[in-house]
Amino acid sequence: MTTSSTIGRGTVIRGSIRGEGDLEVEGRVEGVLDIDGDIALQDSARVRIQEGVLSGRAVSIRGAVSGSVLGSTSIVLESGARVVGDLSAPRIGIRPGGLLRGQVTTGDDGSSPPAARGRAAPRGRAPQKSATTRQAPAVAAPQRSAPQRAQAAATQRAATADKAAYAEAAATTAGRGTSKAAPAPVMPSLRKGQKGQLKKRGGK
Repeated sequence: MTTSSTIGRGTVIRGSIRGEGDLEVEGRVEGVLDIDGDIALQDSARVRIQEGVLSGRAVSIRGAVSGSVLGSTSIVLESGARVVGDLSAPRIGIRPGGLLRGQVTTGDDGSSPPAARGRAAPRGRAPQKSATTRQAPAVAAPQRSAPQRAQAAATQRAATADKAAYAEAAATTAGRGTSKAAPAPVMPSLRKGQKGQLKKRGGK
């Protein structure tokens, strides 16, 4: 025959409570609560687990619990239950009006307390990835042959000369004011023998 114990309303127990059989709690417990049988926490119960977990076979909660709860078969949060801690049992139920602030672990025999398991990442946060910057590969300049390099150098020198002539002409025009003077005539150079030919033509 299974024995049953009750912690009455208005009773305060500070310390460890361990034993066999079922336990009903209507008062206040601060410390350790480890029972082999079923545990029923009524709406007036106030349990604060300071070390370990609240452990039982089938745990039914209507009152307030601060600490993790471990059930070997099941945990049920009835209407009005307020639990701040993790729940671990093969079957867990939360009735409408039951409040929980913690994690829920199901699908095992409840042999290990929730605190011993690794905590999952917070919801809504994706794993962060380190940002890497990839640089584009450097493109080598095309190789030019010797004639191409010579032609490019000649083109560069011609462009430089044109810029210098343009600058000199602009400076001359600015020194003369707004009036535009006619450019000086360009006399072609004569080769040897051409002067005599010109004189003969003039004599005719």
